[in-house]
Amino acid sequence: MRKRAWLFRLLGLACLGLGLAAAAAGAAAYPYPVNPYLSRKGIGSLAEAGEYYAAIWAPATFADWYAQYFPNTTNTAEARYYNAADLGFGREMHCREEFAFTACYVVNHGLGAAAPADLAVQDAVAGARALPTVAMVYNYLNEGNPNDVMFYIYDVAGALLQQVALDSQGDKALPHLCLPCHGGTYDAGSNAVSGASFLPFDAGSFAYSTEPGYTRADQEEVLRRLNAFVYNSFPDLKIKALIDGWYGGVDAVYTPTRTLDDGYLPAAFNGSDADRALYTEVARPYCRGCHVAQGYALETPAQFDLSTFSSVYQDNDMPHAEVTAHNFWSSRAPAILARSRGWAYRVTTLEDTPPPYNCDSAPCSLREAIIAANADPDLSVIVFDLDGAFTLARAGTGEDLSNTGDLDLRTDVILLGNGAGRTVLDGNGLDRMLHIQPGVHIVIQGVTIRGGLAEDAGGGIRNDGSLLTLNYSVLRDNHTAPGFSGGGLAALAGAITKINQSTIGPGNVSGDLGGGIFNGGSLLEIRNSTISGNSARLGGGLHNNYGSSATLIHTTITLNNASVTGGGVATEDASLTNLGSSILAGNTSPGQSNCYTNTADTSLHASLGHNLLGQDGSAGGCPTTAGDQVLAGGIGTAIATGLQADPAHGVLVHLPHPLGPVLDVIPLGLGCATPSYDARNLARPRDAGNDGSLACDIGAVELITHEAYLPLIKR
Repeated sequence: MRKRAWLFRLLGLACLGLGLAAAAAGAAAYPYPVNPYLSRKGIGSLAEAGEYYAAIWAPATFADWYAQYFPNTTNTAEARYYNAADLGFGREMHCREEFAFTACYVVNHGLGAAAPADLAVQDAVAGARALPTVAMVYNYLNEGNPNDVMFYIYDVAGALLQQVALDSQGDKALPHLCLPCHGGTYDAGSNAVSGASFLPFDAGSFAYSTEPGYTRADQEEVLRRLNAFVYNSFPDLKIKALIDGWYGGVDAVYTPTRTLDDGYLPAAFNGSDADRALYTEVARPYCRGCHVAQGYALETPAQFDLSTFSSVYQDNDMPHAEVTAHNFWSSRAPAILARSRGWAYRVTTLEDTPPPYNCDSAPCSLREAIIAANADPDLSVIVFDLDGAFTLARAGTGEDLSNTGDLDLRTDVILLGNGAGRTVLDGNGLDRMLHIQPGVHIVIQGVTIRGGLAEDAGGGIRNDGSLLTLNYSVLRDNHTAPGFSGGGLAALAGAITKINQSTIGPGNVSGDLGGGIFNGGSLLEIRNSTISGNSARLGGGLHNNYGSSATLIHTTITLNNASVTGGGVATEDASLTNLGSSILAGNTSPGQSNCYTNTADTSLHASLGHNLLGQDGSAGGCPTTAGDQVLAGGIGTAIATGLQADPAHGVLVHLPHPLGPVLDVIPLGLGCATPSYDARNLARPRDAGNDGSLACDIGAVELITHEAYLPLIKR
């Protein structure tokens, strides 16, 4: 299996300090791109943007631009929608065509990139919460020459902007910002863009209002006319071919009442089920929108080659827009892509099979796949061709080659399950499930890890000094022997562990410290996750020790127990715990019920604000700061005490009480900024109170008003 080496990148995470401001801001979860989003054609600068505007004689105000290109309403078209596939804005799109030019401008609406679709599209319909306007002009009289396509940005007051933020990474300068999707290159010497195109309007990738006049059906004819404008603007030939495919033939887009066929499948991808899945599940939703304007085409399965492997899995540079990358890695697409192109070790049996330990032919067990990956010095991808419980059966602890007992990960691996409710890795009480050896980068996504029993630290997973990312997974019912720590997970020896949209518990039991997680001399970051129903001597949910740093944002830590102290979280031995926008309440212990911090050894538990703490009027040992609340009643007054499985990813969550204190608390700003997603991958904020106040909920879950609140669900 030919693959390029994947450098072990710590991406600035190796410094344990992290910084409170960065933690509160909510840095993006996996993937971790080598380069900034939308930077593939260069970063640019304000100076270059100014020179570019001078070269294209950019009008100084939007009013001037509008007067020049929209002097009347002849041959215009307007549509309003939410561009769910890439930037995540409500869009108010206007275009006009005449003999000399095609001009379009889009007023963006909403709270920012990846705001909830229903809110953003209604903002677009109502003309509310306007964001900067982006404009383009194609000059027919300059066809084929530099700057035949021109880009402009105007702020909400109509002033010309040289840069704008289209994602969480902040402002990027024009015109470089536009080229990764619209194609073309920028020549700094002549201040000119060459080879750029208008992009087609992919109606199937948009979300629409239900308001009459703005549904997709109501706007289908307008979208056809907009695509005809694009068709006329001499775009990249791949764009014209796509529009022909959508509308059923060459020049068919000119036929009134023709509707766009969402199911269009190019003949090159219709040769096998794998090829069809590659197009419908990968290329169409995550690649096609920009690659149709790029020199690097993805028009056949073979064009998804090893450079694609490198860009997607090693460098995380593709997909190249933040929202698209998040959507891609929150879907089945990474597994489908690797499987269809022969880049993955494919697990095809539930059995824990003995030697010969190779996956060259079926059946291939999980143990065989990991041993094969360990023999490969480059990054490996492991996928599962069937659902079920993959149960350890080969007894024997204490060896690190995966021959018996736990499965040892010794090289860089991306392990992609089919969902936490569908792919179960069961230690069967023989050993821990996974042992991550030092100095590697492991991504585990879409699995449940249960039934681990370790003779030392880490009942489910032991991370010995590596970078582990755990996404959309459940870690439950794992144990360590008496005197050993980390019932669910132990992170040791300078490990970096990042947990996103996952559940730690219930049922993880430590023989000493950290029932859910023991973080020893390491860096831990948990976001949009739940730690519930775990137990230990100290730190029922989490024990942070040996100079460690742990940051928990939008996390729910509840119903954990410590037999001595720190039912929720314990912090000791010069360690730092940062907690923001989280629930740390309803835990139990004869000592401090929720938080124990050994301040005598310089340990610190720092509140980043907007936390719900304690129960029955007591913070339970947790420090408070401005914006924090102490829970007046029992935990059942804030959240459901039972765990509920999310049907999309299988993670377990506590739904907020519909009248509880966690709803709509965190104001828009640093702690509640888009893009942000809850434990079920729902965009924040949701206005759970249904009273028009837009603010984020405390904890892992953002409540939707129609959801059922069940105070007790049997686990």
